[in-house]
Amino acid sequence: MVLVLTSACLPTGALAYAELGTMNTSSGAEYAYFMDAFGPMPAYLFSWVSTLVLKPSQLAIICLSFSKYAVEAFVTECEPPSSVVKVVAVLAIGTYTDFTQRREKD
Repeated sequence: MVLVLTSACLPTGALAYAELGTMNTSSGAEYAYFMDAFGPMPAYLFSWVSTLVLKPSQLAIICLSFSKYAVEAFVTECEPPSSVVKVVAVLAIGTYTDFTQRREKD
């Protein structure tokens, strides 16, 4: 049931972003949308919150989820040790950071 409801809601969000992109042609994605809707101060605060809180926490959640599933494949116990999961997550973050830095140099 949740999958059906989510599948119905996802195109709505995508169409809303597409509509915003066609109506507001300035660059900056969410920053530009916030700037038009709320003014310069909320847009500035959003960009800092996004840079310092939202994006790093998203990366941490994704890497922790990845590492838990990756470690479960090699551990015979019911629950993988949390220290191993955290080490794999740190390695995943390091690999991602190295990959993005090398990509930006080219």
